[in-house]
Amino acid sequence: MSIKPIIFISYSHKDEPRNPGPVEEKWLSYVQSFLQPAMKNGKFDLWTDEDIPGGAEWEKHIKEKLAGCDICILLVSRHSLNSQYCIDIEVETIRRRQENSESVKTYPIYLTHAPKVALQPIIRARQRVAHQPTGQRLSWCRGSARLVVLQPG
Repeated sequence: MSIKPIIFISYSHKDEPRNPGPVEEKWLSYVQSFLQPAMKNGKFDLWTDEDIPGGAEWEKHIKEKLAGCDICILLVSRHSLNSQYCIDIEVETIRRRQENSESVKTYPIYLTHAPKVALQPIIRARQRVAHQPTGQRLSWCRGSARLVVLQPG
């Protein structure tokens, strides 16, 4: 087990297209680019499902990392909100860990507009939700987890 904090990134594969079109963003890659310098300097370990070896039991790996992560970054989009796995497994696992007083923080990053009702699973993860002003490309939060608005360049 790592003594460095582990960051788990929950996202929909539809938000990381292999061959993005002219109006598509590779959101996972974009967020990872901000985390890479700290990771490179050994401040934490970063984990996504891209780290699962080929042929491995992917669900087992995901559940193990969800059970042991210190921070969960949720890339919130219409795709992830429509993903049964993202909501019912990943978000719900983190919510249960928080309910059991485990020290795991959640940092949702709002990628696309979604109705407030669709955000209820995220809000139930006992996080304070605050929208950042429109037009900011990326805003990292300090203290309590907040909902961060991310806008394409």
